[in-house]
Amino acid sequence: MRSPAGCAAVLVFVVLLPSCTCVSRDATGDPAGLGGFERDVLYELRQPVRLFFRKEPETANLPRYVMVPPIGASADERQPRDLETYTQGAVEIATIPGGTRLRVSSVRLYACPDFKETVLYGRLVEGPYKDKLASLNPLSTPITDHVSDVTARNPDPRYIRLVNSPGESTR
Repeated sequence: MRSPAGCAAVLVFVVLLPSCTCVSRDATGDPAGLGGFERDVLYELRQPVRLFFRKEPETANLPRYVMVPPIGASADERQPRDLETYTQGAVEIATIPGGTRLRVSSVRLYACPDFKETVLYGRLVEGPYKDKLASLNPLSTPITDHVSDVTARNPDPRYIRLVNSPGESTR
């Protein structure tokens, strides 16, 4: 027979566990999540970007691969903080040349006790890192604040441009 104290300890653990963990959900179907991006259309990098890789599995707000602007490319005040967040625990593995094409493939909303983060993912469609799925957040600009469930993003025209719209031919 279990003691009441033992049951209470298990109950407290089970009740508190969800409040200490991050959960994620696919927000790709939410038009607000895509912001100024379109899913499954072709985009092109306007200039070289750095590709970072994180050895640990994906965690709350740390995607495995992330594309980051070149060093010194932005005077944007949010950029240093964002870049430090996105590259934490990651190593730079390559420079992806300007002109490389990619497709926006998904949006994930990560909800943690102390923050919410929307991560926009793109898949490279050519080059040595073809098919790698990477966060595009550092190559985009937020268009809403973190109060809502989904922080949509617009392509930053310094780094990404739309190549074709749905229905147009691609190379």
